[in-house]
Amino acid sequence: MDVSLMMNLSKNHDLNEKSEITFVEYFDSTECTPCAISRLYMWDLFINKHKEYNDMVKYVFIFTAFDTIDIAIDNYIINNQLVSGYWDSCGSFIKNNPHIPQNTKMHSFLLDQNNKITLIGNPLFNNKIEKLLNKIVRKRLKSNIIMNAKE
Repeated sequence: MDVSLMMNLSKNHDLNEKSEITFVEYFDSTECTPCAISRLYMWDLFINKHKEYNDMVKYVFIFTAFDTIDIAIDNYIINNQLVSGYWDSCGSFIKNNPHIPQNTKMHSFLLDQNNKITLIGNPLFNNKIEKLLNKIVRKRLKSNIIMNAKE
């Protein structure tokens, strides 16, 4: 099945800026927001572990939360230059992507440059997903090196 994500939250937040590879982590309103915040340090560790990919991989975190702790996440994400964080208080992301299941294990996506989903799953909690993610990124990196050499 060939599935793309609509990466528009609102007219103020268009996430369709082209990137070689985009990793999207979506936190919906059913998830405990303080719990999600407490796990953000794990993403810092993951991103640092894979820093050789930082020029190719754009990390995007989308939060759909309706509580009052917005400032804590905005500040955390602003201080981490490797990721982008977006508040989706209107639920636009899920409205534009109704094919996303409610199962939170299916809220982590690796997208290609056309926003087509190439991998679903969270590499923080699944070593097989992390290995697949590394394989996909290395393959893309290798093809970019070959393309640049031909130019």
